[in-house]
Formats: sequence, C-alpha cells, structure tokens
Amino acid sequence: MVNFVCLKWGTKYDAEYVNRLYTMLKRNCREEFTLYCCTEDDTDIKSEVEIVNLPIEEYSLESWWWKMWIVSKEFPVKGKCIFFDLDTVIQNDIQEIIDFECGDDLYALPAQWRMRRRLIWKNYYTSINSSIMIWDNDKIPDIFSNYIINNDYYEMRHHGNDEYLELEYQRVKMLPIHWAYSRLGGFDDSDEERMWDYATEEFLRHEFKVLYKMWNIPDRMICLFNSIRAEDHLDNSVYDGYEHYWSDSIS
Repeated sequence: MVNFVCLKWGTKYDAEYVNRLYTMLKRNCREEFTLYCCTEDDTDIKSEVEIVNLPIEEYSLESWWWKMWIVSKEFPVKGKCIFFDLDTVIQNDIQEIIDFECGDDLYALPAQWRMRRRLIWKNYYTSINSSIMIWDNDKIPDIFSNYIINNDYYEMRHHGNDEYLELEYQRVKMLPIHWAYSRLGGFDDSDEERMWDYATEEFLRHEFKVLYKMWNIPDRMICLFNSIRAEDHLDNSVYDGYEHYWSDSIS
C-alpha cells in the first residue's frame, strides 16, 4: 500500500484541490494507495480520502509550517510517505516516484527555478522545494522537536519550512531533477540565454505586472504551480489547459 499525503489548512485551497489530487493519483498510480489529507476542515472532501486531523489545539501552526508536523514522529501514518502540495498537477505515470528508495533520509525537490533567481538577483533563495517530499516515518530522524521548541523564532527568521529545512536541519536530500517543472519558473538553469530571458521576465513581472510566461512541459511527471495564484494575484486561468489531468473523463 502506497501512502500519499497532502495538507489543507485554512481557506487558500478548498476541498476541490484535495479531490482532484485523489483523481490524478488514481489515474497515475498502478498500485493500491491511500491519500491522507491533513486538515482542520474536511468539508466536501471525497470519502475515499483518509482524514488526518491536525492537532490545532496543541500547536498554533499556520500554513506550510504544518509540514514540519507531517514529517514528525507524531504523524500517525507510519512507513514510507509521499507528500504532494495541493497545487501540484500530476501529468503522467508516477511509478518512478513510488519506487524511489528514501532510506532514513528526508527527500525534497531541487528548486531549480530558484537557482536562476540566485544567479540573476544575487539574493538568497532556498535550493529545495517541499511540494514533493518522500520519507519513511519509521526511519527518519526527529526533525520536529527541535523546530517546535522554538518555532516562533524560526518562523520569524525563515520564510517558510523550505528555508528552515535547508538552513537549520541541513540534511534534506534532493529528488531527481527530471521529475517536475514549475509552471512559472521552468525547470533548470543550464541554458544561459533562457536565464537572461528569465531575468528580463522577472523584472517586468515584478515591476510592471504585465508579463506572465507560463511553462508547459507535458512529458514530465509533475507540474508545480508553487502558489502562483496567490503570490502573483492570478486567477484560476493559470490552470487553463490542465483540466483534463483531473477531470472525471480521460481525454
């Protein structure tokens, strides 16, 4: 049995995102699986999805910081787990992800689109992305206890759990780079000409809000939307052309 995990906290993503993730997993997973949704509100989530209630009375965490609890020893799902963000679109068969051996390590995606930002703007951007994580709860070291004992400080110091994991935990290993691409950021930093185009694009996007170049690479397993609907004030038009991946009828 394959253990898939997702997180729905607050109102940023509704039950539709959980349900369509389940549909995409059912379409692209050859093995029996359970999708566990960690949430404080299970309204309208498919009955096929297993609900894991977030311990909101015990911990006052918000947003992505709940991922720290998900990779903790307290998380009730044991064994190997595969986490997907709700704005992840599964485009193809994910057997390679299912077969990936994680040992006693926590694995996350390499945030290759952030590497271009690092080179261009000379600012710090995390090199990992937790849109997909793989770990074994029976083997992984204790990450959560160090974080939660001083979580207010860490949450003030770091912009998100990715940065915490990279700078404080420092033991996250990288998943294969070819698994995924970013809808807004592309997929790697190997093409210098494209990197320059990206720099121009970034300037226009942030200064004038007029240019949104969206990547579409259908032969990859995963497309990451990286919260662009919220961060860049885009509506659901960023998903145009992707609906067939989660629609009830395969086209």
